[in-house]
Amino acid sequence: MSFQDLYVQLIEDIDYDPIIEWIKPHLKPSQRILDAGCGSGVILVPLTKAGYDVVGVDIDTKMLSYAQQALFEAALPVQLYEHDLRTPLSQTFDVILLFNDVVNYFKGVKTVFKTLKKALNPNGFILMDFYKEDYLSVMYWYEEAETSPIHYRWTSRVKGVCLTHTITNYKDTYEVKQYVYPVDYYRTVLESLGLTVVITEGPDERKHYLKASL
Repeated sequence: MSFQDLYVQLIEDIDYDPIIEWIKPHLKPSQRILDAGCGSGVILVPLTKAGYDVVGVDIDTKMLSYAQQALFEAALPVQLYEHDLRTPLSQTFDVILLFNDVVNYFKGVKTVFKTLKKALNPNGFILMDFYKEDYLSVMYWYEEAETSPIHYRWTSRVKGVCLTHTITNYKDTYEVKQYVYPVDYYRTVLESLGLTVVITEGPDERKHYLKASL
């Protein structure tokens, strides 16, 4: 089993509706939207189904195949591209979404934010979530294990701002790193690029929710 297969199984029971409903009031049907780091399509598919014009990009081919399958099964248009968010985008958008802690997978985000800003249309904005700094203390020595319906053991360790997750599924072991920076780090980087930043609370109390507008 690949890590992507395991990950998709692990998130099957997560209810993404509160996140979708939090995002929708910020959107208009006429806008062109980018789901940056769309993964298996848990945000992209419901928004596309609701009538929004959404393009999905992700660096992981296997995750994009899951998103493509979900769009096919729902008889929805497929606008998916494999792309590294640190490199220039070939299209422009009114709204760029970065949800499910996408930014936490980058060790430093200035290059990513520069790239995304260049891809924004006039009056466009970035909408995203990211972990609060307190999350590091919660995950400092975290462990969980399950045998049904999926067999796995998950441990997390913290060193500085780096959060390392180790997931074992039978004989396979995967390691995933995330980086949890103070909220002012993200604010400072975005404001240095000329974006106006508003930080609010949202459906996941572990996270900050941020809107950065041109």
